[in-house]
Amino acid sequence: VCVCDCWFLSVYQLTVMDGLLEMMRMYLLLGCMLTVILMGSSSHTTAQESCSTSTSNSCPGGRSCFTTKTSCSVEVDFTNDCPGVCDSMLVFDVSTVQQGADARSTCQEPCSTLAVRSDDTSFARRSSCNAGCVIGETAAAVSLCESMCTNGEEVTWVTDCNAACRRMIAIQEQLNIVRPSSCNTFKSNCTMCLTSGCHFCQIAQEGSLMFSACVDSASSNDIADCVELGGMLPSSVNQCPAAVDPCSSQRPCATATCTQNERLVTYPLETGKCCPKTECVPLTTNDPMCSSFKNCTNCSNTTGCSWCTDGQVNGVGACLTSSSTALCAEEGGSFATQCTDVCAGVTCQDKTCPTGTTKVKTTMDGDCCPTIECQQQVVCGGGNSCGGCLDLNGCSWCGVGMFSVCFDSSSTAASTDCEEQGGIVVSQTSGQCLVDETTTTTTTTTTTTTTTSTTTECICGTTRTAPTCSSTQRLVAVYGDGCCPVFECHNIVECKRGLTPSGEDCACTNDLVDCFSCMVSTTTGEDLGCAVCKNSKFLDVYNGDKCVNQEDCPADSAIVSYTAFKSRCSAPFTCVDGVDENGRMCSCPTGCTSCSFVGGFNNATCTACDATRFLSDGNCPREVSCTRGVVDGSPTMEGCSCGITSCHRCTVSKGSTAPVCITCRDSKYLSANQCVTSCPDLSVPLGLNSFGRLCTEKPLTCKRDRVITPDHSRTGKVCKCPKDCFICNWGYNGVECTRCKNAQYLSGGSCVSTCPSDQTHSGVSNFGRECGAAYECTGGSVGGLKVDSCRCPDKNCFQCSYEVNNSPRSAPCSRCKNGKYLLEGACLNSCPQMNYVTNGVISKFGRECVLV
Repeated sequence: VCVCDCWFLSVYQLTVMDGLLEMMRMYLLLGCMLTVILMGSSSHTTAQESCSTSTSNSCPGGRSCFTTKTSCSVEVDFTNDCPGVCDSMLVFDVSTVQQGADARSTCQEPCSTLAVRSDDTSFARRSSCNAGCVIGETAAAVSLCESMCTNGEEVTWVTDCNAACRRMIAIQEQLNIVRPSSCNTFKSNCTMCLTSGCHFCQIAQEGSLMFSACVDSASSNDIADCVELGGMLPSSVNQCPAAVDPCSSQRPCATATCTQNERLVTYPLETGKCCPKTECVPLTTNDPMCSSFKNCTNCSNTTGCSWCTDGQVNGVGACLTSSSTALCAEEGGSFATQCTDVCAGVTCQDKTCPTGTTKVKTTMDGDCCPTIECQQQVVCGGGNSCGGCLDLNGCSWCGVGMFSVCFDSSSTAASTDCEEQGGIVVSQTSGQCLVDETTTTTTTTTTTTTTTSTTTECICGTTRTAPTCSSTQRLVAVYGDGCCPVFECHNIVECKRGLTPSGEDCACTNDLVDCFSCMVSTTTGEDLGCAVCKNSKFLDVYNGDKCVNQEDCPADSAIVSYTAFKSRCSAPFTCVDGVDENGRMCSCPTGCTSCSFVGGFNNATCTACDATRFLSDGNCPREVSCTRGVVDGSPTMEGCSCGITSCHRCTVSKGSTAPVCITCRDSKYLSANQCVTSCPDLSVPLGLNSFGRLCTEKPLTCKRDRVITPDHSRTGKVCKCPKDCFICNWGYNGVECTRCKNAQYLSGGSCVSTCPSDQTHSGVSNFGRECGAAYECTGGSVGGLKVDSCRCPDKNCFQCSYEVNNSPRSAPCSRCKNGKYLLEGACLNSCPQMNYVTNGVISKFGRECVLV
């Protein structure tokens, strides 16, 4: 008996709402069976050992070894060959699947070819394979196959289940079967939408919510439509609009405040709740502080701790002491024996901190990866004297004679050690330095002279407070007596080519190569740092306003470079009229009069524009879209006007260019920048809704909501077909459907559910059904010609008849294939034993049951 690690059974409920398949919840019921049978010699090779040492040729005939679990104790057949089944890899070519085939039957057919062990009376591999096909019908994406197969009741061989699930999805795509999307479930809940891997789209007009939807991340068309309609796509839960997010008013979640003798316990999130319940629990003797672990893996790897979970596969729960079984059960949870953390497999990104800073990592509850910050380092080792130490920001001096030392002011341990050694602590605010006395004794033949000299270091503590300078000033350290600096604010002026703006002589002395202009003190004439660099160098504001190469800019700098001049790198800043908040020169993007820069290259957001431009989405374009009298993307809801009757959306500019209509409303058609009731002659009307109709230059074909006609002005753009129509043609006289979907029948250019009584219902697939004259379908052909809707309802039927006024998917068979026997229009595996015999045909085609 193969004894494997704990296995989970799942009960999942599927509910159909609004025609979409919604997976409401997936509850895991723990079922762990551990039975070890020790047989004979203790030297028997375990399954785990043989698996770890097996190679690709460990199975006979060049076949592969398929394992069931990662850990087993004794092999099923008491051998040491493989822990699973020796079998060849299942190969399936989805391109051979023909339209009209039954997706589930096609997916499950290869399952019968899988190898079965002699003792496997339940046919576990085949059962798992079949279950994967069923899961594939409802899985909203390939990524969900793994979790659903892992927790499926009938799944023992997860590898076979996953392969079948992916095969089913590929077959559905081949057959053009519309797949369900679980994202539709969260239409009005932004938080659930984003945490489920979907995109949330919200469209608002004039401050009112007009539309919201949760769309599949793989649906590029839906996302493009949202952007085209001016919708908002939040990138994180924190950006969810409060108006459509039930959980927004409760973020951030409140937690209980515990004392030193208590630990915080966060219980599993309950259904329908936005925040988990928290509670302070008294510490017990030898408590391993389990509550500090925020995920199942770290909790379970700590002795004395166990992970309490409500059974969901999202990893939400609490880490408790292993003796707290009753507390866990009281909240409806149980201790997990197999972790399914959401952070499993997540790769955290590291961060490189610039010189002079220290990397600090902070992990918040619920985060898989820590937040990394670069904090300024305090380096006090260079202070070799009291005055020199206090010149270093954040440092204090410990005076213990020859053992004096400069240390970090934030280190209480160092301050305590200094006092315990009898030293005197001098900080930057104490205003007191050591006084050293030196005694010299000189002895002559007749007298002895003792001389005492006193050396007093600079008292720098109280004089180091620096004033705050304006943007037209620079902070200057003035050493009046050569001892401690006094900080002053000096007015500054730009020095360019040896002259100030007023024509006075000046000199840039610090950098004669790469500095184009510098800032000099109006008091002393001193060069206080470069103002504008040249030769494609960058002004490094971090490093004393020096000119450096771009690669020498500190990490995470706001790097700005629009020309060979005025390039700079600094901390994030705001630029207004060419000057930042510290008085340094800066440049905004074209048209911006003020902007904000954040980390990255030219990562600017405009906050104000000149009179010839609009402020829209952080930019200053000359032309913008105007929708219902408001500039798209305007933070101030700036007004605009299209000036065209029934024009819903247009482009406008502040120059002489007239507005250009983009979208008409009121069922009008866009033609020659006007919204007209009908299109001019020799033009094609396009559009079904009251918004967005237009006139185009020639007919086109629309498929999957996109124009597929080559060499057309709208090729690849959005289009619409009537309801239940998959492919349609837009012509001079309107729209005509050429291929229906959703099991509807094509009749006279429209899609209907029932054909006229004098016609036949032709076709069995959800796509391509038609109404027409009666005909005989032979091997997918009518009269030797391939016909799309010519498919017999019975997959074992080679020839069938589509008769007038028949029922949908009804065509009596007249000739069977695949070795089946024809009886009264149906294909059977064998003839009834009573009153029937076969017609004696040996071929797999044409077998019949004949009445005796």
